[in-house]
Order: sequence, then structure tokens, then C-alpha cells
Amino acid sequence: MAEPDTYLSGFFLSGGWVLNGEGSLLYPGSRVRRYTGQPDVDVPVSGIRFELLREGIEDYERLWMLPTLGDGEFADRVAARLVRGLRGFSSDPDALFEAGAQIASRLQELGRRAGAAAKR
Repeated sequence: MAEPDTYLSGFFLSGGWVLNGEGSLLYPGSRVRRYTGQPDVDVPVSGIRFELLREGIEDYERLWMLPTLGDGEFADRVAARLVRGLRGFSSDPDALFEAGAQIASRLQELGRRAGAAAKR
């Protein structure tokens, strides 16, 4: 059984119980063995929420790099396929991964061009 057990915060609105989905980003490394069977560690362990937040920030940074390297139009086209407005966006993980691969490929191409231009 893999129950999320987090740092006890003092906000015991649940009668002292730690509730699933309470929004923790990190979990105590001292409880890893208890819930996963893997060795305990002396540092906090990131949860899926934290990992997905990190991925989103990295996606944003890569998208932001495109105009900086001279291809803002490509960034706009990729973003327009995924985002239609503040409340309208794709929830298709395949579309997101495909967009990420296209962005990475374009960044590599632009990086090679910048490197070649710098050598001239």
C-alpha cells in the first residue's frame, strides 16, 4: 500500500489525520522504506506534484528560448496548437510530448546555427 504521508504541519483540521491530496510537494525521506520498500534517505523526496511542476517550468523555459534565438513564430505556432485561451488548453499528453520534441529539435537546430555563426 502506497499512502502519501507528509510532514505534519500543525493544521490538524482533520482530527490529526494527514489527508491524501493535501497538496504536498515533498515527503519525508525517513519514510521511504515504509511506503515503497526502498531505502530511507536523509533528504526530502519529491512527489509527483513537484515533478510535474518542474516539468511545466522547463517546458515554459524551452518555449521562451525560441524567440530569444530568433524563432518566435515557431514558438507561437506550437503554443497555439496546445493553448486556445486562459481556460482552453489541450489535455492530450501525446500532443504535449510531441510539442516538446518539436521544441527540443528546433532549439538544437538554432543552437547549431548560432554556433556555426559564432565560428565565422
